Order: sequence, then C-alpha cells, then structure tokens
Amino acid sequence: MASSSKSVAQLHDPFSCVTLKDPGSRRLASVSIDRTSPAPDGCTVLNVDCLLYSLRHIHTREDALSMALTCRTIYAYAIAYVQYWNISFNEETVEAVRFQLLKDDCPRFQFVRELSIGYALSLNMMSFSESEKAVSLAVELLAKADHLESLQFRSLDLFGAGRRLAVACEENQTLRKLNISRAGPNDCALVNNMKAPLSSMHLELSTPLIPIANQDLVFPDLAHFSSTLEEVKICYDDGSFRPPSAPCKKVRTLVLKNTACVNLSMLTKAFPNIRKLKYYTDPLTYGLGDRSIMDSLARENLRAQINDPWPFLESVTADITSLCILNLRCQLQRLNIHQNFFGMRKSDLSWLVEYLDLIGPRTLGFTINVFGLDFVRNITAVKERYMDLKNLIIDMACATFLVRKEAPFKVLRAFGRLFPSITHLVVRIKWTNSIDRSFGGFLRRIWDHDSRFDGHAWPRYERRWMETLDTHKFAEQLANCLSSVQFLFLEFPGRPRSYWQVEQTKKGSRLLKLSCDAGEDILKARGL
Repeated sequence: MASSSKSVAQLHDPFSCVTLKDPGSRRLASVSIDRTSPAPDGCTVLNVDCLLYSLRHIHTREDALSMALTCRTIYAYAIAYVQYWNISFNEETVEAVRFQLLKDDCPRFQFVRELSIGYALSLNMMSFSESEKAVSLAVELLAKADHLESLQFRSLDLFGAGRRLAVACEENQTLRKLNISRAGPNDCALVNNMKAPLSSMHLELSTPLIPIANQDLVFPDLAHFSSTLEEVKICYDDGSFRPPSAPCKKVRTLVLKNTACVNLSMLTKAFPNIRKLKYYTDPLTYGLGDRSIMDSLARENLRAQINDPWPFLESVTADITSLCILNLRCQLQRLNIHQNFFGMRKSDLSWLVEYLDLIGPRTLGFTINVFGLDFVRNITAVKERYMDLKNLIIDMACATFLVRKEAPFKVLRAFGRLFPSITHLVVRIKWTNSIDRSFGGFLRRIWDHDSRFDGHAWPRYERRWMETLDTHKFAEQLANCLSSVQFLFLEFPGRPRSYWQVEQTKKGSRLLKLSCDAGEDILKARGL
C-alpha cells in the first residue's frame, strides 16, 4: 500500500475501469480525487467524496458488501462498513472489540450502525458481572458513533453500571431501533426519557421464568415517538401495557406476544393505520380458559369494529385462540396461523374454516408441529370446507419417527381436502427429534440401539428415507391428490428447493420442474 506521505497515488483496477485515489490514508473522510492527473484511456474518474457519501447512506450491511465486491479499489473504502456494521460484546470480549475499533490510533466509530451489549455472569455464577468495561465502550459508542442506529441489550438491572448506560441512551439522538429484553421499571423509565427519533421499538417486559414487579413498572408513553415510530413489538406485558396518550399514526407493524391486552378498541385508537398485526394472547390464561370468557371478549371486540377501525390492515398472524378473541371482521390479504402450546383441536379447525368465509383471505399460512397422527385425524374430522382459498403455505416441524408413517404427506393431503380450491402450495418441512412412545416404537429403539447417541440424529429407517427422498415423486403424489393445484414449492432439509408447475390432465397430473429464478418469480408475484 502506498505511503500516506504521497499526496496522490492513483490506483487503476483493470476489472472496473475506475480510477481512485490510494485508500491508504487513515483519514478516509478527507480523501479526494486529484484533478490534475488524467485517468487512463477508457476509464472513469470516480469522485471519492461521492463514494464516501454513498457509503454513509447505505441502509444494510448487505448493500455495503455488494459495493465492496464491485472492484478492488471500492473494496478498500467499503470493507470497513462490512466489518464494523454490527458490533457485539460483553464484559469478557469487550477488550478485543475495543482493540479492533481503536487499533492504529484510528477510531472506527463512524462505521458502526448496530450495537448489541451482552451480560456476563460473575465468577461465583450466582450474580451478574458489573460490566464496567462493556458499559464504558457502549457509552463511548453512543456518544461518538454518529451513524449508530440500532441498540440491543438485556435489562439495565443486569449491568452494575446500568445508570451510566441509561444516561448515554437518553442523550443519544441517532438511534432508530431499540430492543430491550427482560425490561423492568428502569428500562421503561429510560424509554420515556429518550430523545432519539425511534422508528422501531421492541420491549420484552418479562419472561415466564423471571416475572417483573408490575406495581413498580410504568409502561412508557409511546406517544413520545408518534412522529417517527413505525414498528412496535411488546412481549410478556403481564397486564402492564398501556396505550399511548396520543395515536401513533405512523405505526405500520404491531406485534403483541403473550399479551394480556384483549381490548381491540384500545388498540385501534392507539395504532389506527397498521398494515401488519401479530397477536398472541397468554396461552396459560386463555389456552385452557373458560370458553364463555373468550366468547364475551369476542363480542366486545366485534362491537368495536362498527366503523372499520383498521382500513389498511393486510396481514394478521395469530394462533386460533387469539384470533377468536380478536374476532376481526375486515377483509385480509393474508392470514397466518401459528400453532400454540396446546395444539389444534378439531373444534378450533372447524371454527377457523367458518371464520375464513367472513374475512376472505387470498393467502393462508400454517406454522405447525406434528408429533403424532392425531393431528391428521383432527383435520380430517372437520366437515366444513373453505372454497375460495388460492394460496396455502405450510411450515411443518415433523417428528422423525413419523416419517415411516408418511405423516408429512398425510397432513398436506388433509389440508388439501379442507381447502379444495388451492392453486399454489408452498411446503417447508423440517425434522425434529422426538421419541415414539408406542410399543412398536419401543421395540424399534431396542433394535436400533445406536440411533440416539451423538452422531446418529435419527433412527436408521428415517435416515434411509431422508437420504433416498425423491422430491419429484413426493410432488407427484401431492399433485395427484390435490386436483386444483397448479404450482408447488417444496423445501426439505438437506435437499435443494424445488419448484413445480402442475398441469392437470385426464390421465393425471403432469409436472414440469422450474428453474429457481422462474419459481421465485412466481412466488414473488403472488406475495408468497
């Protein structure tokens, strides 16, 4: 690399036809093109100031990497953004991170966009480390990293120097995204005092194992960020969530997970313009609760929808219990159903099929766990049908021992009978280790005694089935039993994704395997 004493050192990349000044100078922000030296014939002189300006305004690390791979000379300027875009450390690793940020007496704070602070246990493993060094570096970054946009950490109470961190957060004005897990009273107070124009906020207020003291917690007033806030995610609020004092009209995505908030009227007034809603009530409160209570909540929420409160709502993700309580009546483009801890009962599925007639989604997605064939029996026992669905997405985690019983195919066939008009089917399957508790499963474990040791994730039969899986044959089976399907997407662990165009003929189904690009174009066109 050229010496920094040279005022001008032109570098020519034969692959890019771009001429740049030598990037060896440590003061990258002051680099500029030497206007007196002509560029080689056929090459373009790139203004480095424009390049640096562009790099400062890229939105993702992937964009920085794409620019870095353009040519060797641009790589020299862009690689620092790739290396230091996301910084993560705790008390044990902070010294190594500090060395990288400050080596050669050249601070690299201007490249940091995302900061994640971890905690460390003390030596006796019974308490958390004071984390003085980690907090010190975090405070320095919050003060000096002019382009820092994202901050993630666990509760201030896990840091002995948490008050210093809180003050630095309150004074920072560059942050756009804040993610606090195990948040308690001090964290909520911090959010209330922040000056930064947050666009995304994620607060996990407690976990099932570490409840918070609700009597000391005052939920922050999100109206403080009403002019900038676009995404809100609140988890485990345990009844502490309170609506903002003024509507947050710019919020487009709202996520409430394990929430005690079941008042739809309150939510629609607080966030009137949302497009995507993810909503999960506390399964321990409502999953096995009194059905009459759920029906009462559903009636109240129905009355709150007289004036079409969410006119822009496009997508809802929920479990069936939460969806029943929410009782939405607006037309949706997409509905995603996630199986909760208690599974999907026949009564749940019957209610869902009838409910789909009221909201008419074009796309329906299921995220399910299949640990027994009783799940298939629950689906096949439903007599109702929904005839207007076109796109069906199945994300299935299936127990390995069910491979021998063809559970994945049976589940998909059963869903196909519930929704006989589907034209586009997307299937993603992953395997989960689970033990067959039947007597036959016990005998097979004796025969296949080595299958549960390290290095043998699955029994021999399941391993052999997965190794010899013929995706074309699987797709053909599906196409033959789903008479309306026109397109299939299949994804299995250890197999490349496959895309199939299906033509239904009098003699059966005819499959044409599509290229990855053609298949992805179809998925993109239909929003899948």
